[in-house]
Amino acid sequence: LEDKWIISRINSLIKIVNISIEMHDYHHCYKAFEDFVVEDLSRTYIKMIRNRKDSGVDYVLTNVLENLCKLMAPLTPFVSEYMYHDMTGKSVHLEEWPKPNKKLIDEKLEKEMEIIKGIIEIVNSVRKDNNIKIRWPVESIGIVTKDKKTLSAVKTYDKILKNMANTKEIRTLPMDGYEKEFSKGKIYVSKNVLKKEAILRELLREIQTQRKKHNLNVTDKIILHLDNESMEEFREEIKDKVGAKDIKFGPVGTPTGQVQLEDEKISFKIEIV
Repeated sequence: LEDKWIISRINSLIKIVNISIEMHDYHHCYKAFEDFVVEDLSRTYIKMIRNRKDSGVDYVLTNVLENLCKLMAPLTPFVSEYMYHDMTGKSVHLEEWPKPNKKLIDEKLEKEMEIIKGIIEIVNSVRKDNNIKIRWPVESIGIVTKDKKTLSAVKTYDKILKNMANTKEIRTLPMDGYEKEFSKGKIYVSKNVLKKEAILRELLREIQTQRKKHNLNVTDKIILHLDNESMEEFREEIKDKVGAKDIKFGPVGTPTGQVQLEDEKISFKIEIV
């Protein structure tokens, strides 16, 4: 669904830009580019696909970026040329001007995704108000509404909503938790943070930070030393996410870094292979 949505959005963008350029409405073009790149591509689609490794996502992202470069070329010629040449080895200014594929534009899909994006924005606002970091999984989120379009979108995009809102369960009934009203009803966010998974997210983030400090490439492998065996059940996930050849549990000596959530603390050391 997320692939169909972003393909629909890039074709809608092509349509908007074509009309705007014909009318010399360049300000509208810039605004359309900003909305697409910042909101749709970066803040939404990239987050949706960050854990996917299938070839389909590479194809979709390449298609979107190539069309984006072509559209931006008359207005941002240098950055568009740099990006396009880096991806294809060709000059963007020698390519044909893109035309929208109307068969790939799904207005219903786009409207439903706007509903989902709005819900996620409210959930993140509730998290911020109550000091619950976005990367900390919560037990459940409730969306209570009588609006049929919102209920339909919540049901259709259940998997995406769970992923983006970082929760295990989506409910459509009132529940205990932090509450916030929105135009179509009320949203509840559980106060129950899944502590073990939350500290795992903190650990993964800190290890990646340490990898960057050591100027490691994505393909560079490490041996990870952890002093807390509570992460044993996440061994394979940690190895995959941080590029670890092996994980060794036990005393780490002088740690490379550490993370803490309430009374739970984990120290770790990175050994470059």
